[in-house]
Amino acid sequence: MWALRRAPLAALCSPHRSSVCFVLRPSSTCGRAAHDLRGRTPRTAIADFGNQLAWVEADLAAAAQRRAAGELSWMFVAGHRPVYSRLDTDANGKPTGTSGDIQASFEALFLKYGVDLYVAGHMHSVEVSWPVANNTVTAQSYVDPTAPVYVISGAAGCDEGHSDYSNAPTPSWNRFSDGTNYGLSAWRLPKRHSHVSLHSLLPLAFAGVLDIHNGSAFTWTFRRATDGATLDSFTLVRG
Repeated sequence: MWALRRAPLAALCSPHRSSVCFVLRPSSTCGRAAHDLRGRTPRTAIADFGNQLAWVEADLAAAAQRRAAGELSWMFVAGHRPVYSRLDTDANGKPTGTSGDIQASFEALFLKYGVDLYVAGHMHSVEVSWPVANNTVTAQSYVDPTAPVYVISGAAGCDEGHSDYSNAPTPSWNRFSDGTNYGLSAWRLPKRHSHVSLHSLLPLAFAGVLDIHNGSAFTWTFRRATDGATLDSFTLVRG
């Protein structure tokens, strides 16, 4: 559900003119094919993500500098494929397959620079994690977390139907999952939102609502499409 593969890499990053940094990175890979990046970037030994690693790190480092200077509050990263999903993990909660490749390549950067939230699609469902680092829950709380929260927002609907969770493990880092309901949403901003830059996110659809209240709190809510009922919600608060 992330229609970003044909966009130039330089266009996928927030210009950092606001207090929210949105980093959108291609993350659909098929083994060594890495079809999002084929012909565009040299490959490295780390999951074949090529110089996307350098691009993401440079962008996150710049955002972290702004945050340290009090100019930026939130750091959000989005990609098509998830890092943490019940559908792509082993019985011990360690990401496998493509999720394992993405984790090996990017999670250390998310932790190093203090990413708050990673949003993915690919799975036709919704999942929400606790703050998690290296397969371990850092706290069952969203107050001043020390690791990112991972959300899968892929329940907009498609002809393949929902993802099947009947045989999926439930790792300790998974707080919520729903493979039966549909929902659509958007990023919802304060009335005065000069401190938020949507960049290229606006055309995208999500199975939840992200309310950015201010520089200290945001709320993610999953709402059912049929009646708008809230099926899950969390508020992340800092300092």
